Order: sequence, then C-alpha cells, then structure tokens
Amino acid sequence: MAVHVIEDDAAVRDAIEELARSDGHDVVGYMAAEAFLAGPSPPPTDVVVLDAGLPGMSGAATAEALRARGPAPPILMVSGLRGAAYDRAKRKMDPNADMRKPLDASAFLDLLGRLAGRR
Repeated sequence: MAVHVIEDDAAVRDAIEELARSDGHDVVGYMAAEAFLAGPSPPPTDVVVLDAGLPGMSGAATAEALRARGPAPPILMVSGLRGAAYDRAKRKMDPNADMRKPLDASAFLDLLGRLAGRR
C-alpha cells in the first residue's frame, strides 16, 4: 500500500510525505496532477492525498480522470480554501475524506490510517 501525494507546494508536500512515512506508509510525491496521471493507475488499496487548488489540472479534474481509469483508491482532499470555495471544491472532487490546511498531524494520520484500512 502506498500513499500518493499530489501537492504543488513543495514544503507542504514534503511535510505530508514525512508524516505518512512516519506512520509506516510508502510514499510517492508529485508536484502536478499531470505527472501523477502520466504513470500507471495506483491500485484501489493505495490512498491519494490530493490538493484541491493545483495549478494546471485541478484537483477535481484529477479525481475525475483517476476514477475514469477504473477502480480508484480513496481520495483525501487537502485544501487551504475557506468557506464557500472549500465547499465547491469538495463537491466537485467528491473525495472520500477532506482536511483543511494547515493539517493537524494527529488528525491527518488517523484519517489516513482509516482510509488505508489500518485503523
């Protein structure tokens, strides 16, 4: 089982990757959705941590493209958006779970573990 982190902010991506690794997960990071989608589809047992506000291909478009490939892994939306903008992004992406940035490390690991079937 691997965690795929799609986040354009390098510092945020590094922090998320480090958190996931600290909990024993294998992690692959991507700066852009296009790089993630250029590779093979992750198995449904993986987890995708997806930034809603990516430049280029949006988080919602990425989730849609991933699901169009077949059985998709759970998607955890992360976003710094607030209010109605956050709600719109969540509605468009339709993630399995969502968290607002800045992430609470303990809550993130708990949610990641549940999506991965470890908690």
